[in-house]
Amino acid sequence: MSNEASILIVDDEEDLTQLIGEILEKYNYSVKKAHTGYDALQMLNFQPYDLVILDLIMPTLGGLETLEKIKRIDSGLPVIILTAMIGLIRLLKR
Repeated sequence: MSNEASILIVDDEEDLTQLIGEILEKYNYSVKKAHTGYDALQMLNFQPYDLVILDLIMPTLGGLETLEKIKRIDSGLPVIILTAMIGLIRLLKR
């Protein structure tokens, strides 16, 4: 049995993406994963989602840039932004 809601998780940290996905799948959500902002945007162009969980700090195309492009595709799509503390520490060390 599956919920109607389809969730896209976007995070370059594969362990975190896997963990979040496993939690949501226990509640029967349909979960897809993208490891880059570019992958997420491509997926959004081919399939509608009910929610995006988006990492803030990612290489190449960051979370805020990805969010801006997501809103161009679907301005009403809810997006939850999260980040692992390790990513914030890496950013501050630069």
